[in-house]
Amino acid sequence: MNVSEFERYCDAFGFSVINSFEDYVACCEFRRGVYYNKFGYLSGDDLIDEWDEFDDRSVHLALKHKDSDTMVGYFRVVCSIESTLLPIESYYQDCFFSDINPDAMNRDGICELSRFSLLTRVSYEKENFNFLDDEELLLLGLSRHALATSIASVVSAAGRDHAFALVEPRFVRLIKGSNVFFKRVGDFQDLYGKRAPYYVKCSSLVASFPPDYLSMFESIRNDIRGEVSSIVKSFSKKKSWRDSFHGAPA
Repeated sequence: MNVSEFERYCDAFGFSVINSFEDYVACCEFRRGVYYNKFGYLSGDDLIDEWDEFDDRSVHLALKHKDSDTMVGYFRVVCSIESTLLPIESYYQDCFFSDINPDAMNRDGICELSRFSLLTRVSYEKENFNFLDDEELLLLGLSRHALATSIASVVSAAGRDHAFALVEPRFVRLIKGSNVFFKRVGDFQDLYGKRAPYYVKCSSLVASFPPDYLSMFESIRNDIRGEVSSIVKSFSKKKSWRDSFHGAPA
């Protein structure tokens, strides 16, 4: 990614922290559209099927096309507070084969990356991107690089350094192409295909970034630091970040 591409991409697309119930519902709908409709992972007709208890302890990030305010990507960072478990611990604790595992680390220093959802030109026909012009459609391919740097940005802004994820090997290969190197730390599990626990240390990741990635990392982190800090502080008070939103799910 050269500097001009980076600048043009940032003019067209941007990550933002979800801080309203309406945007949270939009994220759930986006997740559902990717996982239910595109991949056929899950079934169910009610949007509430896409909510889970870990959303309450997550920082939610949306990648949007700025001019149309259309979501083209999403992920969440689940934070562990005191004795609370990460999703990967709740369901797959026995699959870790490495000394690198959440149980061996300070709870306030770990998090889990999950619910990755990203629209790409490869997976959709052009008519599904009628909100983009031809140049923006080409720039959309750089979203994986933006995803890589935004992962580091939000984990850093949340005050975490150790991030885990239960993902497919093809996702790890995709992120590896963006200078993010996940280490497999557990056995493969059968969950809508072959997935395994992976780990990345945020500070080491940032230290490896080339200049254009580092510039994007700093730009995103500076934009979201205040909002992320406020959300994470609410977790320590045993309060759901959604409590202040009228109509938020219990």
